[in-house]
Amino acid sequence: MGTAAALFAALLTEGPQSRTALAGRLGISAAAVTRAAGPLLDAGYLTVPARPAGPLAIRSGREFFVGVTVTATELVGAVCDLTARPHLIERRALRGVRVPEVLDDLEALAGTMLSRGGYRSRTRHLGLAVSDDVLAWREVPWGDRVAQRTGLTVTISEPGAASTWFGVDGSTAHGLACAAAAASVQLRVLGLIRSDRV
Repeated sequence: MGTAAALFAALLTEGPQSRTALAGRLGISAAAVTRAAGPLLDAGYLTVPARPAGPLAIRSGREFFVGVTVTATELVGAVCDLTARPHLIERRALRGVRVPEVLDDLEALAGTMLSRGGYRSRTRHLGLAVSDDVLAWREVPWGDRVAQRTGLTVTISEPGAASTWFGVDGSTAHGLACAAAAASVQLRVLGLIRSDRV
């Protein structure tokens, strides 16, 4: 993990911190912290609440992410911010277990959630966790199918990895939806950092 990713991860897991504290935690100089934080500040992913020397903090509302858990009986969706804090949670019973029905229900759920609270303009990613309880679902290319329906970039969730950054409890459907969103957040931010777009 590079310096910018390590800095971002430290702020996600431990909250706002001074450059000095981050330097000590990451084993680098305060100047290196400032260099790593610069592109993230410029792109709006970080903020300094008490400029100029205040602590660095995640700008949680910079982007939102949808997380959806698909079980054999229902969909559980969450709209989460950059810190994986849920802003909206919604459950919807599945009308059936055939893949087209599930996709219709998922598209409707995502559309309903994003139409509330002005989330649509700041949401481009969806994290998805699909139960393997339904045999017919095991070979479905969920990522491609859901992306076509929602217009969002889809990440098939690895909740354990997201829990490392966010401490999200994936043991419930609600927690798994948040973990799916968190996995999408994690991949989005790491992708931006690796591509030098932040």
